[in-house]
Amino acid sequence: MYCELKENKVHGTREFPYVDYHIRGVDHAFQIPVHWHDEMEIIYVRQGPLKVSIEGREFDAEEGDIYIVNPGELHFMGSRKTGADYHSVVFPLELISFRSEDELENRFFFPLRAGKLKFQNVVPEELKTKEMFELLQELTRVYRTEGKERQLQIRVLLLHFIELLQKDAMVKEEWDDKSNLGKDILIYLGQNYTSPLRLSDIAEELHLSEKYISRYFKQSFHMNISQYVSHLRITKARELLRMTNLPVTEVAFGAGFQDVSYFVRTFHKQVGISPLQYRKQGGLDI
Repeated sequence: MYCELKENKVHGTREFPYVDYHIRGVDHAFQIPVHWHDEMEIIYVRQGPLKVSIEGREFDAEEGDIYIVNPGELHFMGSRKTGADYHSVVFPLELISFRSEDELENRFFFPLRAGKLKFQNVVPEELKTKEMFELLQELTRVYRTEGKERQLQIRVLLLHFIELLQKDAMVKEEWDDKSNLGKDILIYLGQNYTSPLRLSDIAEELHLSEKYISRYFKQSFHMNISQYVSHLRITKARELLRMTNLPVTEVAFGAGFQDVSYFVRTFHKQVGISPLQYRKQGGLDI
């Protein structure tokens, strides 16, 4: 199972914006490309090895490791080996905020939502208690149930998790120019990937040299710009194949590919099947 998380994607449903992505059974090396979103994310590793990168810091994750991705932080995950098994729980902080004029809101939840406070990315060993692991397992169990109590139960469990975290893991926000450069590049690519893209255009837009941008992107995100743009275009193509009846040629052009044959080859390489097969099976990932 390969789940792609990207900015502006609705995580969960509009009625209940909470989702637990369970990534497992990937029988090849993989990397979920760098991304960020406005929601908080809890990464709970059930089995490694897994490479986790958050704001340029890399971690070799193994069984039992827990990471927190604050809203707006650049991150990606992947593994060069098979067998990785982990959960990515994604939800907006508004889901567990009370919005009342009290001390908890004014000193904790509002600064947390505003980015004035944030959690450390690595949950320290002393906080990884039996209680915390049982809580994460219960979140997973409840998420897969149905019933009117489900949303309330998940909110209560999340608040309990936050209670355990905030005992030791709060830090003030730190300004990071390099992180902002990464976001600037990703924003530009996200706004322009359906058009012909040249490195010189990106360099001119950001007032930096082509060589510096290319090297920075490769070092920061473990892929080159062309690979990331290809990921964006294939993701768009998958959406068009699922949501429209456009011919494959128009899907290719709509996703930013200038050559249909190259699109079909790239799609098959990244997805494992042809665009037509992907559409026939209902847009289900394999």
